[in-house]
Amino acid sequence: MKIAISIAKFIILIAILVGLIGVAMYFSGYTMYAKIDGDVVMDSASGYTVASGKPLTVDLGYTFDFGGEKDMSGYSVMVVPNTIAGKDFTYKIGESEYSYQAVQDLTKGFNIVCEDNSFTIEPKGCLATILSYVHYEELQADGESLTHSHTNDYDNMYSLVIHSNDGEASIKIHFSNEDDNHGKEGENSDNSGENNLEPPTAIYVDTADNTTNESGMVVLHPNSTYSFEIKTENSLGTVSNDDCEYGYSTFANGTVILGNCEFFMGTLEYTWDDSSLKTVDYSSLVDDFVEISIEGKYINITTKEPIEKYYLSNSSTDGTHIDFVEKFYSYGSDCFIKIAIRDMDNNLETVFGITIVNKEG
Repeated sequence: MKIAISIAKFIILIAILVGLIGVAMYFSGYTMYAKIDGDVVMDSASGYTVASGKPLTVDLGYTFDFGGEKDMSGYSVMVVPNTIAGKDFTYKIGESEYSYQAVQDLTKGFNIVCEDNSFTIEPKGCLATILSYVHYEELQADGESLTHSHTNDYDNMYSLVIHSNDGEASIKIHFSNEDDNHGKEGENSDNSGENNLEPPTAIYVDTADNTTNESGMVVLHPNSTYSFEIKTENSLGTVSNDDCEYGYSTFANGTVILGNCEFFMGTLEYTWDDSSLKTVDYSSLVDDFVEISIEGKYINITTKEPIEKYYLSNSSTDGTHIDFVEKFYSYGSDCFIKIAIRDMDNNLETVFGITIVNKEG
């Protein structure tokens, strides 16, 4: 008899639980969640990291969707500053200052690949690089450089915002970018010595003797070597930077169209195989056009053949024509290269752009 009563109580308890779940589903519907490294996030979470070459994977789903029937596709993802009181800082474009936490959208500075139920996110570089993508049009129009000191960076200063496809659910994930961590060991260094009365507060690359185009990019010619001095300054003017350690990274903008063709020696004309044309990111070809190194306080840039002469391989057939494979066909959009220079000792960074013309001179 006691066993029968216990079974009855158990059945009643299960019925109550099922009823409560049904009520919850009726009033609140499905609730979106994110799953990261085994952690399930329903609302918000902090402490995650991303880096170039180390994307963060985020899986998405809905609670109560036991059969996987709820459609996840159509969700949206964006990156914004994580606004924490007392943590805001400024960066400069030319002489104008901007508030980091006032930036509305940082998404352009990240590579985000979305699948139906998951996505990956990876930064295109450190914060200065990310901001260069955000302010791309402004930097092009004014021909200015962007300067940012990493001294005031803080943990979890980025927020990943995910919205469900119906807009009724959202999740915030706060994270840090490992690419921002260069030179952090210099934050606690002693700057009170005789030669460091005031540490540098800005960095720039001296390209004053070189021509710039209408977009503010430094114009370089093919098959040439250029050497630009890296300079730092404080409120008193230029600061000696002979002993500083510098680093650099590159990124590129734009697309080009490649294709297969025949070049006829008699007529000097190309015949293109239109079915072979394909669009590729300019960034995938940068190493074919420039070599970059830093020696002391100088950045050295050696240019190779212009992109108009680019092809993957060629072979002579019968002495009257040449077959070209994946040869440059045209530009898909405006192409340029940007170089980020970092002062590792003082946590300073600047970005400047270059473009390679198609004629030597």
